[in-house]
Amino acid sequence: MTPAEAVAAPPAPAGPAPAPAPAAPAGLLRATALLLPVLALFFAPALLTDQQFLFRDSGRMHYPIKRFLAEELRHGRLTEWNPYMGLGVPVVGAAVDAPLHPFNLLFVVLPFDWAFKAWVLLCYLLGGLGAFAWARRLGLRFAPALLAGYAFALSGFLVSSSDNVTYLTTAASVPWVLAAGEAFLLRGGPGRLLGLGAASFLCAAAGDPQGWGIAVGILALRGLWLARSGGRAALGRTLLAGAGCTVAALPVLLPVVLWLPQTVRASETVARQAARWNLHPLRVLELGLPSLFETTRGMLHGGAFQWAAGNETTVLPWVASVYVGVSALALAALSASGSRRARILLAAGAALTWAAMGHYAGFVQLVRHLPVLGAFRYWEKLVVWPTLFLAIAAGMGLEELLSRTDRARRLALGAAIGAAVLLSARAALALLEAPLAAAAARASDPTAAGAPWGTPASCSRSWRWPPSPSPAGSWRGPRPSPSPRSSPSTSRPRTCAPTSSPPRRTASPAPRSAPSWRAGPSCRAW
Repeated sequence: MTPAEAVAAPPAPAGPAPAPAPAAPAGLLRATALLLPVLALFFAPALLTDQQFLFRDSGRMHYPIKRFLAEELRHGRLTEWNPYMGLGVPVVGAAVDAPLHPFNLLFVVLPFDWAFKAWVLLCYLLGGLGAFAWARRLGLRFAPALLAGYAFALSGFLVSSSDNVTYLTTAASVPWVLAAGEAFLLRGGPGRLLGLGAASFLCAAAGDPQGWGIAVGILALRGLWLARSGGRAALGRTLLAGAGCTVAALPVLLPVVLWLPQTVRASETVARQAARWNLHPLRVLELGLPSLFETTRGMLHGGAFQWAAGNETTVLPWVASVYVGVSALALAALSASGSRRARILLAAGAALTWAAMGHYAGFVQLVRHLPVLGAFRYWEKLVVWPTLFLAIAAGMGLEELLSRTDRARRLALGAAIGAAVLLSARAALALLEAPLAAAAARASDPTAAGAPWGTPASCSRSWRWPPSPSPAGSWRGPRPSPSPRSSPSTSRPRTCAPTSSPPRRTASPAPRSAPSWRAGPSCRAW
């Protein structure tokens, strides 16, 4: 062929689209090396001191129960019954204590306090690497995928979840189900199916079967989407992925299913609890405005939160923060302008945000009589999904930004304008803080709204369980809430050192004295 013929010849037909970039072991090692220093700096107060994660459920439930389980494991026993909760509850059947999770091995090789702290901190590395791996499976380059890992690991939802080890561990595991599922749905193979099964078991064993179920459901929808163009082979891989996830999770799910009829979910209590923790629509502003409803630094009880989003049953939010960040939001918006996948992710995030609003937006009213969904109690915990989707969309936005320099200038201008507007709004809220607190105090007394020990306490306050009886035999102060998440919270993780063993609740209705659970004098917010 002469040069002239070569120029005149039509271009060769394009080959198949390149396969998504795999999260190879070398890529995961590089991502780990870059994630670790940032996480270590962020959690330096926990790493450099003997402080412990003991706020809310982590201190009231997870710390003492995991100490009990750790002692059993060190004696070579996987206990099946916990006699210290009410009249006793099953350990494996209840699932919430995550007795089958691999992180329990930390209690065998490390002192308990080190192991408990390591469990919490490793969840952030696990979550960041999971978001990175999923982004790589979706075809993002290394740097944008790493940004997605940072955005998810350091999001307000994940950091605030340090007060509940079960939901933190589950949130850190769900990206791995999606990453392993994406690899199997696109390429198949027994090795990838085994990897998906391992991710499924890891997620289910974290202690929140609902979180596992939503992850597998999202994976099934992704498989059906791919089956539109992949034909029977893609549909077969989708069915096989669902079966593999279920079989791998059976050691966790089967005891839960057998125990479920004996739990509170079989009573009318679910309807009352479903009205308690739902994401208030005003809290969507917190995606870009950190600490929006704080009145006293580190406290969300009363003041602006009670005025704007609280009620007689919701004295505290489920999580102290849902902050994602202005930069992540701007990058996610940029990705939506040029990527269909990003628009689908953001639409799914918006739908799950609506679900997280529960009765505020009418979602609970629609699904309360449906099987499975009607048994959900805490809809606000679904915020983990918009958080994850926004993190991945932010990575897609960076991918778009790196490929088009003209958009970089427009993004910088838009980010500057947005930051100015948000800072102005935050300053206005600060000016209105005192009037809002006064209005809330006049409207209702926050101390009577269900706080378990009266008004919110600082870290130096001593909490006792149960409360001391009055001379007449009645309880002094309001009775504790039946939910384990009703204790005071902060918008940042706190570390508190116990000075005595955690209290045990007994089946006896008669109040009795118990050791105090007191935060040490060095307790501080960070």
